[in-house]
Amino acid sequence: MSLFILSGCSLAGKSKLNEQHHQGTILGYQYDQYPLKLKQGDKLTIYINSDKLDVILFSPINLDLQNGQQITISESGDYQLRVLLPRAFARRNIEVQYQLDIAVD
Repeated sequence: MSLFILSGCSLAGKSKLNEQHHQGTILGYQYDQYPLKLKQGDKLTIYINSDKLDVILFSPINLDLQNGQQITISESGDYQLRVLLPRAFARRNIEVQYQLDIAVD
């Protein structure tokens, strides 16, 4: 059983799949950040309802995540998941609302 932490909340359960649902608004250069504690071998998948936003996984590895793509975590550690606008949209001070689903298997 793996421990899954998001935004200060712990989820540990008998089910194999852990999910978190978030929503927010990004304006310009702002970003939202969600802490994750992941273990080697965990499978991470994100789903976001906007193609205008980037989702990036930071530290100890850095990856641009694609919507619906499952990645296998190669190194255990404390990660940060960021939702942000690409620079071209951020410069124009665009505002985008989003819904984000994070799943760890």
